[in-house]
Amino acid sequence: GQTVIQWHHNSSFRFNKTWAEFRTGFGNRDGDHWIGNEKLFWLTQSRNFSLMITIKPRGGGIRNFNVSKFIVLSENSSFAIRVYDAPGSQSCLSQYNGTQFTTFDRVNSANCAAINGSGWWYNSTCSDCN
Repeated sequence: GQTVIQWHHNSSFRFNKTWAEFRTGFGNRDGDHWIGNEKLFWLTQSRNFSLMITIKPRGGGIRNFNVSKFIVLSENSSFAIRVYDAPGSQSCLSQYNGTQFTTFDRVNSANCAAINGSGWWYNSTCSDCN
């Protein structure tokens, strides 16, 4: 089965939330939402999870990014993410390996959350897979 950790379809729904909101999760499970970093931590500790991110850019098309395994560490580690690509994979998600989650009110790298208007595992250059 699949567990949807984020759904962002409605452009009026904002993901520029606080650390506490990202910790517990927000939104409506049947609509735009974030599952919560605490839930991601507990889920990824219990068994192996692969990760697929599907992006539908405003210009059209669909882009998929996959990794064979990912783990979210505890809040004591700022919900850092560990990403394990399949052998031979060139997923852009590997750039996030070891990065800490950051929000506008808890900056763990460059102030990318404020710049991009959303919490995420940003690297030092604020780059992403788009």
